[in-house]
Amino acid sequence: MRINRAIGLGIGILVLHMMMSEVFNGFEDTLLATFDTTQAALGAVEQSISTSSLSIKNLAPRVP
Repeated sequence: MRINRAIGLGIGILVLHMMMSEVFNGFEDTLLATFDTTQAALGAVEQSISTSSLSIKNLAPRVP
């Protein structure tokens, strides 16, 4: 009976390992997509700030 438990445990570990590798690959892909989106959003904000700061400097009155 113990040999059946050991075989079942071995098969269970192998199946769990195969399933978890796909889960971790999916998790990694999701993280990479999130980081890419965040980087693009921050780049757009930075560009917007640099563009608007030029127009703000032009609109601000010069104080002697």
